[in-house]
Amino acid sequence: FVGEGVISQCSSLKTVTFLGDAPHFDEKAFFEKTIKVLYLADNTTWTEEVCQNYSGTVIWLAVPDLSYVNGGSCGENVRWWLKDDGTMIIYGSGDMATNIGWYEDKAVKKLVVEQGVTSISEQAFRYGKITSVVLPESVTTIGNQAFMDCKSLETVTMSSSVVKVGKQAFDNTPWAANLPAGPTYLGKVLYIYKEDGATQYTVRDGTYSISDSAFKGNTTLKSVVLPQDLQYIHDQAFYGCTALESIVIPDSVQYINGHTFYCCTSLKNVTIGS
Repeated sequence: FVGEGVISQCSSLKTVTFLGDAPHFDEKAFFEKTIKVLYLADNTTWTEEVCQNYSGTVIWLAVPDLSYVNGGSCGENVRWWLKDDGTMIIYGSGDMATNIGWYEDKAVKKLVVEQGVTSISEQAFRYGKITSVVLPESVTTIGNQAFMDCKSLETVTMSSSVVKVGKQAFDNTPWAANLPAGPTYLGKVLYIYKEDGATQYTVRDGTYSISDSAFKGNTTLKSVVLPQDLQYIHDQAFYGCTALESIVIPDSVQYINGHTFYCCTSLKNVTIGS
């Protein structure tokens, strides 16, 4: 039995976990409280009749086992679990919602996104303690600053399905800092080209987009050849490429963002397709 207002004065209490059968709850058991109640999914005593609001705001979560310590919704058809080892599992279908509340969350150490989820939302894990990220084939978009300032992020694994990596998505992370000179591709995105002394570079076939600031500040490239199936060139992609002399934009390109060739002081010829 859980009586009236039993936790009403516990201002810091956010989650209650029940290890066994569902008790009888007084109708004011969670009076004026917002709280998550976790119970084991395979325990059939936890029925819809039990899982009511009880004069508070109660979020009922049926967890697979006791290693799961938190969970909730992060999109119309997307949910999340947090395990006691710091692993966050995001599952479901479609896009993650924006403003989901993990900004600066220190509990999340490892992120695993399951097949079906299609995006990582803007600033979702910024300033977090994540050490590794694993994304499935279904993820095509990573939002602006999604993992920015994750000072422990060392490993990023994703498929060839990614077509958009947002502005500063991985800035100020060990993973980005340790990338080698030359190009780094994330899926079908040319994420960054770190200066390597080359004067000419051909972007590989199949590249869908060139990320924000991908070539920014390069001082040696005189020519960059773009593939015929390229679709997007994002903000400041060639900003400050002071040696760049000419470039041909293929017919396939649909969008060129702002300041793409700003401060390219040697650029004399730009050919834009039909």
